[in-house]
Amino acid sequence: MADTFSKLFRTVIVAAVALAGMLMAAVFIVSTAVAFGVVYLLARLAGKPATIEIFRRAPWQRRGPAPGTGASPGAGAPPRKNAPVFLRPKPADVIDVEVREI
Repeated sequence: MADTFSKLFRTVIVAAVALAGMLMAAVFIVSTAVAFGVVYLLARLAGKPATIEIFRRAPWQRRGPAPGTGASPGAGAPPRKNAPVFLRPKPADVIDVEVREI
């Protein structure tokens, strides 16, 4: 009789763990679908096609070469006055380093 109860208890525990795993998988699937929906809506609002090609390219191919490498398309261009600060070329002769010890 005790063996029957231990087998039943073990079966209930395994079933509970399996159900918890299925619930976690369902949550993952739903959250992934929501994420793709958000990407699709944002692409539609931006007027761009929401294709898988935007995810297949490597991140450095999406945003271009690293700043300061000289390989950027506007590396030799003069700074635009109305360009955002992060797009303006930085002066090469300015070095400002300060170290403080606590």
